[in-house]
Formats: sequence, structure tokens, C-alpha cells
Amino acid sequence: PDICVICDPKKLDEKGCLGAPDWIIEITSPSTAKKDLNEKFNLYESSGVKEYWIVFPKDRYIMVYLLNDKGMY
Repeated sequence: PDICVICDPKKLDEKGCLGAPDWIIEITSPSTAKKDLNEKFNLYESSGVKEYWIVFPKDRYIMVYLLNDKGMY
């Protein structure tokens, strides 16, 4: 991801994040948009990332996905 936020410091160790980050932001480009909208969307949803933002800087647009109680965006 371009930016990730981990709110629980217990999830961090010297290797990185243990478990899913709380919030991930992907900043798209023409070469990454398809991957951000498909592969990464599915990966982050199935991993339990609570909030996923996809930023389209050229269009000045942000798509925001929030994980619901069924584990889906």
C-alpha cells in the first residue's frame, strides 16, 4: 500500500505489522488502478482491513470502503 495506518501498537514488531492494518490508502496511477480496484480490494477485504481508500489524484476523487460486520466492503 501507499499508506497504511495501524492503531494498535501491539500489532507492530521489528518485522512490521502482525495482522491487518486498520486503514490502507492506495494512490492510483493509470498503471495501478486495475490492480487497486480488483486484486488489492479483494486481498484487503479478506484480510480484515477496516477501511480502504482508493485515491484518483488526476480526477480528484476518492473511493472509500468500510468493512461491515459481515467482513465485506
